[in-house]
Amino acid sequence: MHLNAQGINILDSNGNAFLATLSAGQQSKATIPRRNLQGRPDLLELWREVLSEYDMQVPADMQQAQAPAQQRGKKGIKALTSQAKKVDPQQSLHPQPNDAIYILQSFLDTFFPQGGTFVSISKTDCPALPAHLDELRNFLKQPQWTGHPYLDSWLGKIDIEKP
Repeated sequence: MHLNAQGINILDSNGNAFLATLSAGQQSKATIPRRNLQGRPDLLELWREVLSEYDMQVPADMQQAQAPAQQRGKKGIKALTSQAKKVDPQQSLHPQPNDAIYILQSFLDTFFPQGGTFVSISKTDCPALPAHLDELRNFLKQPQWTGHPYLDSWLGKIDIEKP
């Protein structure tokens, strides 16, 4: 295992990190990216301590203690999936701050205030189309979403290995 400014790397016997290929065709910068340490105060503190011990700079966005998810309150209503057999009546209500769909609605309200078409294919797969997934990824990494109960779920849906 190797801790660095990008997060935590798990290494093979030759010292090479196991890295995922993200949906944008890029390789992840760490086996466990530092954003995944948020909401895990014990692991986050260990990571900070190791970096400090080896005189490595802790990135500015990770220097202050991040609020764990439980400080934001309990998880709200989860998002519908393609496998859903029925709709929970609560899923038809206006999203509340801890609901899964609240983050997506906030993104759409910000980037498409007059409506529009969200392109969910990666720029790598179709360079001629807008890079909306990259914009969503950057939006999710803003400090306002730190500790949101569904943040990791959304990032996981975007940063997945290609088949």
